[in-house]
Amino acid sequence: MALADTLWKGRRSAELEERLGVQVATASGHAYWDLMIPLDDLFERIAAEGPTRLMSSAEVPIDP
Repeated sequence: MALADTLWKGRRSAELEERLGVQVATASGHAYWDLMIPLDDLFERIAAEGPTRLMSSAEVPIDP
């Protein structure tokens, strides 16, 4: 959940990304580095859209 929240806000965390990569590699039986390249690309795409998402969220009024 922490990684999803971090990426959603447009930030990256090498520690969280590595932890997820290790877990996925272990669970799937695939080599860590075979997974990390496509995962890194995915993380980058998600994080790159973070500022736009945050600006959109800020524009939505909150009813009291």
